[in-house]
Amino acid sequence: FASLILASFDIQFHTWRSVIASYAMAALCIPTLIVNRRGHYRLAAAILSFIVLVTLTVNVMDGDGVRDPGIMAYPIFVAVGTLFFGRRAAPYFAAAAAVSVAIVVAGELLGWIHPTIGPTRVSILIPMVTLLGTAGAIIWVIVRNMEKDLELAVASEAELSKNYDLTLEAWARVMEY
Repeated sequence: FASLILASFDIQFHTWRSVIASYAMAALCIPTLIVNRRGHYRLAAAILSFIVLVTLTVNVMDGDGVRDPGIMAYPIFVAVGTLFFGRRAAPYFAAAAAVSVAIVVAGELLGWIHPTIGPTRVSILIPMVTLLGTAGAIIWVIVRNMEKDLELAVASEAELSKNYDLTLEAWARVMEY
């Protein structure tokens, strides 16, 4: 949904590469959701991470480069990627984001990107709030799922302990006879 909002927002700027990339990302999320529902969580997370990084890079390059509001998505990319894959993935996601930012900076230095920074308008809040809201929602879902898994583990441990006690009681009765 965030990708659809951002793509629709970019139409007014006539940044067609960004619009196409964002709509393509939204479309590619559908098969990724199917892969996820089939239980291939890591594969779905890897596909989604790659799609997000490519789309993010295209959007920032097609926009105002390192001055584009989309630059806010890089820390979100690292945070969400780490939540998907665990703390050991953090350096890899940080490195991927750094390479992407380096490509954007190189694009500016080589003249491929021509920032058109104008006066600040209230509409700048749309992509920023969308990115922050999306990050909050994704992190909320991931943490909620982790909490549910933890509750299941605690309940399973309690059930296992109860069964162990019952087994010991049964053995004690058998040994009495």
